Amino acid sequence: MLSYEQKRAAVLLSFLIVLLLGAAIWLFHTLADNENAHIARISRDGVVLHEIDLDQVDDVYTIQVDGTDGNYNIIEVRPGSIGMTQATCPDHLCIQMGFIHSDALPVTCLPNRVVIQIFGE
Repeated sequence: MLSYEQKRAAVLLSFLIVLLLGAAIWLFHTLADNENAHIARISRDGVVLHEIDLDQVDDVYTIQVDGTDGNYNIIEVRPGSIGMTQATCPDHLCIQMGFIHSDALPVTCLPNRVVIQIFGE
């Protein structure tokens, strides 16, 4: 039969092992995402129009994505980041989302059906 002190030490050791395992998994996932999350995909209506390796971008440039009825989005590509700078949509939420550099959140223009996402290689 284990004494109270032995049970307490076993529970504490188990908690510490689970905590360290969780931290190791989180760290591995974070490092893997940061190493691979550099390919930007621009799509309209679910069709990929452009794939850009943001690690290979040296100079700032823009891409225009044309839609129907004269609608368009202007996307600016920078070294390591990408975002919308102009759009014909009424609310301009896509512009307000700013520039992204990771796969955490895409930039989306719902009225013009344009999405910018960053994926792993």
